[in-house]
Amino acid sequence: MTPSLEDLVALLARGGSEQPFTGIYEEQDDEGNQRRWRVWRRGRLARIEDPPGTVTLIAGHRTYWRKWPVDPAVVVFPRSPDHDEFELSVLTMLDSADYWRGWLTQDPAAVVSSLGPTTHEGRPAWRFEAPEVKGGEPTVTVDAELGLVLRAERADIGVFRSWREVRTDVDLGDDLFRCDRPWQRDGHYTYPVDWLPE
Repeated sequence: MTPSLEDLVALLARGGSEQPFTGIYEEQDDEGNQRRWRVWRRGRLARIEDPPGTVTLIAGHRTYWRKWPVDPAVVVFPRSPDHDEFELSVLTMLDSADYWRGWLTQDPAAVVSSLGPTTHEGRPAWRFEAPEVKGGEPTVTVDAELGLVLRAERADIGVFRSWREVRTDVDLGDDLFRCDRPWQRDGHYTYPVDWLPE
């Protein structure tokens, strides 16, 4: 059964936030910069490897841990319940229902008329044509279970966002989102105690 526009908005608003999953996220921005992350996510908890194999972000229950790939400095600080920080905002969105409703209702007839079932790497999904944004009309594929945008592409620039190897049959316990190393404070940064600046 084809979902209504409101059903589609509700699905997209979940955005992978309700069920644990893991996968590889790839994105290309307007300047052609690319990123490729290995992601584990459970609600607001997340673990990111950038590039895959190198842990660069852990968003736990109480702590947000971040390490830039080009800098040995590590930052650790308490998480705010009100918003997500730095790169994690790519994976989560405040007021996501309002965002999707505001965008898709710009041309609801085009969205609904193009909406149909598909699969993405064997996972059930829905595909539709979104209203114009930044000079193009994206084709969006959304996971029918997670609400995750699995693929977004435009005729002029190709695929600019995608997920691969998405799995939901995983046990993502709290240990995955915890960083239990001892830390020492130095100015604005927090370092692991076994790292000594030159």
